[in-house]
Parts: sequence; C-alpha cells; structure tokens
Amino acid sequence: MKQQIKVLANYINNLTDARYFAAFEVDWLVYCLDQSTEGFLEGQEVKEIMEWIDGPKACGYFGNVKDEDWTNFMVKDLPLSTILVDRVIDTDAEIILKVKGSQKEEVEKVLEANSEKVGSFLLVDSAGIPQKTLTELCKKYPIILSSEHKVDELEDLIIASGPAGVELRGGTEEKVGFKSFDELDALFNIIKSETEDA
Repeated sequence: MKQQIKVLANYINNLTDARYFAAFEVDWLVYCLDQSTEGFLEGQEVKEIMEWIDGPKACGYFGNVKDEDWTNFMVKDLPLSTILVDRVIDTDAEIILKVKGSQKEEVEKVLEANSEKVGSFLLVDSAGIPQKTLTELCKKYPIILSSEHKVDELEDLIIASGPAGVELRGGTEEKVGFKSFDELDALFNIIKSETEDA
C-alpha cells in the first residue's frame, strides 16, 4: 500500500515560490532565518510572504542556532509552527533536524539519540548510504529525503525507500513574479503517483 508522502518546500525567499508550493498543498514552507546562509530573509520579509499564504506550516531554518532566545522569539513573533535546525534546542515548536552523513553508523547514531525530541529528520549528503540501509532507516525513523538528487534518482529513491517525506526547493525568480517550475512539476507528479489519496 502506498503511503502519504509529506513535502517540505525549502529555500522559500519570494512570494512566487510560496504561492506555487501552497497551491500544491505542501506540508511545510521553510524560510531561511540563519544569517550565515544564502537566501537569508529578515523577519519582516517572512511576515510579508506569510500574509499571502494559507495552508502549509510555516517553518524557519535557523542553522546551528547561535542564539536560542532569539530563535524562540522568532517562533512566537512570526509565528512559526516548526523549525529546521542543525542541532536540537529547547523550544515549543516542532523540530525538523537536519542530519548530514554518508556513513550508516554516524547517521543512525544521530537518529537514535534524537528520535524522541524531533518530529522529522531531513537527511542530506546521503549519497554514500547503501539503498538497503536507507530503506531500513526510513522504515524506522521519519526521514525526509533531500532534493540533492536528480529527478529520476529521486523517483527511484522514493519508490525503493518509502520515506516519510521529500524536500523540494525554491530559488531565485527569473524576474519578479516569474519563474519556470517545469522540473518541480515533474517532481510533484512523481510524488503524487507514489502517494495514496488522502
């Protein structure tokens, strides 16, 4: 039986992307609030986008969380229901933990240590993990697969691994209000074909 695959739309930095992903009823829209990361948005910019969007959970990416108090202030001020972070912090928001690693042992150690503290894991740089191992991890933990793979590779991974979710990415507009979504359309078709009707 096919499972419901959640979609995390990452790197949202403009209203065009936000509206596109919201129309596809993704589960999370992720806004970069880590000043050291490309695509950083000020809180006011995030608020201005959020005013036009209804449906997906608002999620902020805070990287390695240099200031937990500021992070929790932003959670309440924007407000955010979810945060994407590189390390677990004390917060009222749902946590998605970004996990990097190509070795089964190191990845599984992080997953096991944090499984009761987070809602999901975004697995990146996972090309070195064998398919069989990745499938086992997806069965045991709520893993969101990174979109670092090509479209056809991602389709194979979804079919073989059965992840809890998939990350898709926004990006820079070609000009204000205009952008080509052909590749993302193809990815959404793949996800739809591998998901049972809700």
